Amino acid sequence: MQKYHLKGTPNMGLIMATFGFFIGFAAVSLYGPVATKLKEVLGISGFLLGLLVAAPNLSGSLLRIPFAAWVDKVGGKKPLAILLLLAVFGMAGLSILLLMYYPDHITKSMYWV
Repeated sequence: MQKYHLKGTPNMGLIMATFGFFIGFAAVSLYGPVATKLKEVLGISGFLLGLLVAAPNLSGSLLRIPFAAWVDKVGGKKPLAILLLLAVFGMAGLSILLLMYYPDHITKSMYWV
């Protein structure tokens, strides 16, 4: 049986897991509230809007097994960092898309703050 040497502390693990959960959840749940705005701005059909809203859940469920195998192989730090970067790039891309196609009508009501 192989023994693993863990780096870090339990508190750091809890902090990073919580941070990763909130960033990942924000990326997945970002499409729901802006779905009607995207339908108006992009002029897409209800079917395409459904695909857009379902894409994060579908890709997450399909990539869960390969990423779990990758975590078993290299540890959790590298995959978590890459997934967080991909989530941030996705949210930034959606924000840029909204700014490009809807620049004059972005109001405070479109933000959650």
